[in-house]
Amino acid sequence: MNHRRILAAIAFTPLIVAAAACSATDSTPAAQSPQRTVTVTAPGGDDAATSAGHAESADVPTTPSAPTAGIPTKPSRDDANVDARAFQTAPGEYGFISPTGNVWCAIRTNATAGELRFGCQARKSVPGSSGVTCRNADNHAYAVRIEGDRVTQFCTSQGIFATENARTLKYGETIMVQGDSCTSTTAGITCYEGAGFIISRDQNKILP
Repeated sequence: MNHRRILAAIAFTPLIVAAAACSATDSTPAAQSPQRTVTVTAPGGDDAATSAGHAESADVPTTPSAPTAGIPTKPSRDDANVDARAFQTAPGEYGFISPTGNVWCAIRTNATAGELRFGCQARKSVPGSSGVTCRNADNHAYAVRIEGDRVTQFCTSQGIFATENARTLKYGETIMVQGDSCTSTTAGITCYEGAGFIISRDQNKILP
């Protein structure tokens, strides 16, 4: 896929994120994915309360006002309740954001070598269940990716999962693309391939 400068406008304080993953045990960005520069702004809501233009600690944030739903289990094809084509942002690319604007995700069916295929990143989150800790800063944000049964939590300095014209995956909606799925609840965005993960302002866990 051709690399391009993406402007993803959602509304509030701008956040510049650009792509490089660190391993689950090393928070130093690694040049393993192509550079994609994205300008992301967050909508009003609990996750937009603090400017992402300043580095912040990875302390557990305050609890969102919305009630917390349980973590969804891996869905079947019958559980998908949105048309994935409505979330297509480019040929072979499907992107969406959480209702709060905190989490950005992408599923790429035509990912090229070195390009991350399936995962999410958050403006704010908490230390991962694997132990990885990021600074919740423009150049050190939480991200997670799936490759089959392998889930990797890491820190990113780029908008690797931010896509142009991404739509909101509303609470209760499940998208499925070639067996890869993500579900949006007030607990966070839960995605599965072989294994799975959940990421939100208050959760960052690898799921079986």
